[in-house]
Amino acid sequence: MPGGVDYNALDVKDAKVVQTFKAARENDRNVLVIFDAVWCGVCRKFNGQTMKDPQVRKTLAEYEVINIDVDKFPEPTNAFGKRRNLSRIESVPTIMIFSSEGIQTDEFTGFYNGKRFNRILKRNL
Repeated sequence: MPGGVDYNALDVKDAKVVQTFKAARENDRNVLVIFDAVWCGVCRKFNGQTMKDPQVRKTLAEYEVINIDVDKFPEPTNAFGKRRNLSRIESVPTIMIFSSEGIQTDEFTGFYNGKRFNRILKRNL
């Protein structure tokens, strides 16, 4: 993705995020970052349908996956938002894909059904 953010340039201190990207480097796996919120109906639909799709689950086995609740974890939400001069992630669900080296390769917002989401995941492997 042209102009994609380099995770390594972000000042993320959240231990869970740092560990996920470290594991990705060590295991040569891409990272799927999902920003969501408990109050978000579209997020619930995405997590309840798309993320449970058997083909999606199979492809996700090739990724390091982290969910970040934008309300409970403001530090990484703000850090990732600053990648585009925003104060924070502004829409949920926002999904970002990073290479094992921490370079952003894709980003999208909103609901995707299992078939479409799986195509995106495979395209980014």
